[in-house]
Amino acid sequence: MRPVVHLLALLLVAGPACAQTPDFHDRTIRLIIGSAPGGGHDAYARLVQKFLGNFLPGHPAIVVSNMPGASGVQAANYVYEIAPKDGTTIGTFNRSMPYYDAIRLGNVRFQSKNFGWIGSLSQTDDVTAAWYASGVKSIEDVKTRELVVGAISKVGTMYGYPALLNGTIGTKFKIITGYQSGNVRIALERGEIEGICGWGYSTLQATAPDWLASGKLNFLAQSGLKRMAEL
Repeated sequence: MRPVVHLLALLLVAGPACAQTPDFHDRTIRLIIGSAPGGGHDAYARLVQKFLGNFLPGHPAIVVSNMPGASGVQAANYVYEIAPKDGTTIGTFNRSMPYYDAIRLGNVRFQSKNFGWIGSLSQTDDVTAAWYASGVKSIEDVKTRELVVGAISKVGTMYGYPALLNGTIGTKFKIITGYQSGNVRIALERGEIEGICGWGYSTLQATAPDWLASGKLNFLAQSGLKRMAEL
């Protein structure tokens, strides 16, 4: 398992109370989701919710809580600073958290080295794609015309990737912030925006298989440790 996980990270704050596996009989574990309902992180977390209790001593109930804000930074700060350090609170956040920590981005107050990284549900490339109706079919097209994309805020890959492409290869992405993760999909279908950036490919497979089956996305770029053959 790589220390910097892809798509989904489950974290447990490390401390003396976590040195030994606790018995969770008659206890409830709270799973903090660092995004709004409807997105990929939310979908994966709710999958974990169904099965995680079966593999823990005492078979505790797992309760999920959405805590969106700053691409997961708000949730990570909460787990780090406020949540109980007894194993009863875990969280799933944007996988870029160690990077945000390294550059001390925005209001980051956590230290990644002090989280106990439990695992990853998916290791996948991030994709940049244009909606089929936009007429954009390649990254070269975005060098000659503007493509409107949506993002949650100026923190996170949905903003960072198109901004990086604009600054390095001269693309003309216009980034509209203020969306929740699940609402980006709705905005794309309604024609409010023309493309998406920084989405995990497996998130699209899980939450928008109809887009893939009907060819509604033109993939422009991928970002990851190795190329994905299907792209």
